[in-house]
Amino acid sequence: MKNKRKGKNFQKLKKIGNTHWGYPIKIRSTKIKVQAKQKYKDSLFTKLFNNKAAAIQLYNALYHKSLSEDTPVEIVTLDDVLFTKRKNDVAFLIDGHFLIFTEHQSTINENMPLRLLLYVVQEYEKLIGYRIIEGKQVSNPALYKKERILLPKPEFFVLYNGTENLREDGTKKIITEKLMRLSDAFIEKNESENSLELCVKLIDVRYKSHHESLYQQAKQQKKEKQSTKKKEKEDRNLSLLGEYSYFISKVEEYKKEYKNLETAIKTAAKYCIEQGVLREFLLKNETEVIAMLLGVYNEELEKQAIREEEREKADVRVAKAEARVAKTEAKAANAVIDLSLGFGQSNKEILATLQQKLGIKEKQADQYLREFYNKSL
Repeated sequence: MKNKRKGKNFQKLKKIGNTHWGYPIKIRSTKIKVQAKQKYKDSLFTKLFNNKAAAIQLYNALYHKSLSEDTPVEIVTLDDVLFTKRKNDVAFLIDGHFLIFTEHQSTINENMPLRLLLYVVQEYEKLIGYRIIEGKQVSNPALYKKERILLPKPEFFVLYNGTENLREDGTKKIITEKLMRLSDAFIEKNESENSLELCVKLIDVRYKSHHESLYQQAKQQKKEKQSTKKKEKEDRNLSLLGEYSYFISKVEEYKKEYKNLETAIKTAAKYCIEQGVLREFLLKNETEVIAMLLGVYNEELEKQAIREEEREKADVRVAKAEARVAKTEAKAANAVIDLSLGFGQSNKEILATLQQKLGIKEKQADQYLREFYNKSL
């Protein structure tokens, strides 16, 4: 659906009829070859939420509101700005808010406030900054007029779906959300009124986090252990974000069971369809969902392999450096011992001199002295 400027009529979403009720659910066979460096236009998150109906549901879950389905929404997502591998961000204007989301699969990136600052600058440029006149990019004349240009307030979210728990800064306390600030990256930490700040709300949207946004009407769930039947009943109260989180959790669960990613994705999709979780979305986009998730996991494996390779290279460099330092230190120790013997010092005095001159412990000094005598025999 083509986006239209704010203030104009929005096209109504075409309702997708459910033609699958009463029929057995079968995930058809797919053979998909995915290369780690293949570029994906959408992640599963973007595919699911980059539309009017889903944007309203996402907004309601995060802001504890109940906006109706006919609430004006404008999707303003920028293509391939922050991410070169795939587009996995969503931005939209709704209810006077300018919301920008991004999702992380594995690790928490402390540079997200900076990256989102660059993102929102381009969003504002897209909204009011420049105009194309006769094929040339020119500044918006309104920027130079006296009247203030009213802007939608930007609000930023990182929806975390990785493996590690979120922890409160400086402690081991597990939390489900926290603020990331651009000012935390400033070299000079002194507060100033005429400075820049950008805050990003980091939310743990893993199913096991039980964050309130995962449930309809933001109902806070009890944290104590509950029976399986009660859990299944609660699953029916999931928000759209909660259904997405639940599906991802099932993929992870079946990945451990089957040791095969494509089988895990298909099995998770079938199970969620049977449970009414993301049913229509999965039935309509089955093959694409498999391809997107394979791409995401392959990219994570590629990143992990690169990190491991870099660690191995670093270990080799450290080992070589330590060897050079040890060799240099041994030469220095031999020189100190030779000079000390020339002054007629006893072994005890030589050990003390080695510790003082080289900054080493007595055990290491004793080793150097023994090696010196062994070479002299």
